Amino acid sequence: MYIFTFRCETRPGPEFVLRKYIFRRSNFTAQLYYYADEECSQVTHYITVKGVLKPVRPNWRTPGGFDTRYVISEIKVIPYTTDKVKTFGKLMRRYCNQAPDVSTRVNRKFKIFQFTRYRKGSKNNDDYLNDFDCSKLFNFTLNELQLIRVERRFYTTVSEKKGGKVSESRTELFLGDVSTDMTLRRQYVPTHYQVPLVRAKVRICRKDTDTVLG
Repeated sequence: MYIFTFRCETRPGPEFVLRKYIFRRSNFTAQLYYYADEECSQVTHYITVKGVLKPVRPNWRTPGGFDTRYVISEIKVIPYTTDKVKTFGKLMRRYCNQAPDVSTRVNRKFKIFQFTRYRKGSKNNDDYLNDFDCSKLFNFTLNELQLIRVERRFYTTVSEKKGGKVSESRTELFLGDVSTDMTLRRQYVPTHYQVPLVRAKVRICRKDTDTVLG
């Protein structure tokens, strides 16, 4: 398992976001925390996404990058403020009547997207009837996953404990940039990178798990 995250980022809008990606083979989980301030001290809501990701070919426009194909299976949102509860609730009730649950509450998840992946030999076709997509209401997209690059960087630091210079390395995940025009974000195809997310190792539950320190 690989977990990548970094620090508070400022996006066009403006949006103040903390991104976290978890990869398990071809499966991924994206976790995005949205804040009301550039210091990321007042969280307003949270979006979590599950899906699969597959590299396709080297990107011919962006050096070192790969074009990918991704499929999202579900998107859930958690509002953390009463203002977000009211705003999201109004959107869901008015424009997302195909969702199984349009109620919104503080600290409670609700689903805005569901897509059942086709499984060969599946005999239950009713699952596909429950698919829906209300992500457009939130202007939400993960098109940054269309362009990906992983890089391992080596650098030297001074360690007082070891009494000298120490050579270290870290793995960085570069994802595609987002449009500076909020209205075009869902159609935008990335050609540059955002600030890289960083991977590190810590010990969790008696097992070595890859995680990240921002």
